Amino acid sequence: MQNLRSFLIKLFLGVTIPLVLLNTVIDSLFIRYTNAFSESKSLMISGFFGVTAVKVVIFVLILYIFIRILTKRIQLENVAYNQEKTQLFATIAHDLKTPSTSVLGYAKLLLEEKNIDPQKERQMLETIYDKADQSNQMLELMLQYARLEGTDYPLHLKSSDFSRLIREIVASHYAAFEEKKMELQIDVSNTPVKAVIDPLEFGRALHNILVNALSHNPAGTKILIQLRVDDQLELLIADSGKKLAKEFIPVIFDPFVQEDSSRSKTGTGLGLAITKQIIEKHNGTIQLVENISDYTKGFLIKLPK
Repeated sequence: MQNLRSFLIKLFLGVTIPLVLLNTVIDSLFIRYTNAFSESKSLMISGFFGVTAVKVVIFVLILYIFIRILTKRIQLENVAYNQEKTQLFATIAHDLKTPSTSVLGYAKLLLEEKNIDPQKERQMLETIYDKADQSNQMLELMLQYARLEGTDYPLHLKSSDFSRLIREIVASHYAAFEEKKMELQIDVSNTPVKAVIDPLEFGRALHNILVNALSHNPAGTKILIQLRVDDQLELLIADSGKKLAKEFIPVIFDPFVQEDSSRSKTGTGLGLAITKQIIEKHNGTIQLVENISDYTKGFLIKLPK
């Protein structure tokens, strides 16, 4: 939708500016014509109607071209949307099939087998629970993504201490960073930094970025969390982990995209897509930045003050 909006603005400017210039040229020529034949009223009247007719023809022609280009673009957008929807359904089916297959397999075994070792039975039940929980988490993420896609998704905005929220979210993941022996460098002021945000939703966005850093980097990776306050708020979350594949960079915020194409790792590929939606609903932006001093990559979030 945003691509279509941007295209419409460019198309409108691309049509309006030449039309205004052309109108100016025609008016200039008509003034010269009337000056040259100012003594003949009939020639002036015919000139006036001639110029008007030319303007109408040009306007109709440009309008026709505008509608044709717009119609073609909408058709392409519809095709892309339908392809994305088809891919979405296929991905959902794929991601839910793996845990559901395990659940069905172990459940069937428990029903059919009469003399199962208690320890083995417990292991099966734990597997069933874990796989069912995994499916539930997937469904919750997909539901959240679908809701965020809607234009009427409500945000509970209020003036909040942005720096405190950052520190709280980082602190909630501190044990996980310690377990992977990741070095945290936090450059966030203790002085309150006010921002109008939905703390719950924005906290979820930050959580997704930190989980991404934990999941896709090796032990010992350095993590930087840096907040800068200027005309706007700039939050950088960077790491010294492995570089991203070039083909993955342009689609990193697309739904169901994972750098591991085999999808053998846990995760849905929705975390960064949801993060981007949340930040954009706060009138902010997020972008991937590379080759930062001492760090290989990072996510730069910009928010209005």
